[in-house]
Amino acid sequence: AKIEFDGNGEWSDVECRGGAVPAAIVPAKIADYVAKHHASSTIVEISKGRYEWDVKLNNGIELEFNSDYRLVDVDD
Repeated sequence: AKIEFDGNGEWSDVECRGGAVPAAIVPAKIADYVAKHHASSTIVEISKGRYEWDVKLNNGIELEFNSDYRLVDVDD
């Protein structure tokens, strides 16, 4: 696993090669969306910015959520 931290010591990016990102760090609304719309996929990378969350699934799909955890973009 690769973890990057911001200036405040909080994680800003977590990448897990060969496995899923720990469920405990994934916001519930994002986890629920992935479970509902991509049930056979796992989150292998998650990044949080000031106004967005970027999520990469093991099938190569990338999802972008806004700060309210609403999906705003899909890149497949």
